[in-house]
Amino acid sequence: ARKSDPITSVMAAEQVERSGTAACHRERIADYVGQYPGLTGAEVAASIGLTQAQVMRRVCELIKRDRVEYGQRRTCRVKGSVMQTLWPPLFNQP
Repeated sequence: ARKSDPITSVMAAEQVERSGTAACHRERIADYVGQYPGLTGAEVAASIGLTQAQVMRRVCELIKRDRVEYGQRRTCRVKGSVMQTLWPPLFNQP
């Protein structure tokens, strides 16, 4: 949660961390991006059964921890719009 978010959002974020859900999601996402580099957040979400919002919240955290990085943009096969791709760090992107 951001400092500017309402207290209810802050409380929800704290609960997700405390319960271990966020850590579980981070591991699932990082592992999936490692196995299938170059997908968009929406494609990852559709593949592992999370919402795009859940994936993108954790992706921001994973980027800060150097576990995932953004790559080139392309048309997402799920959303049909241009989105950034996700890659493991130091992956030799095309």
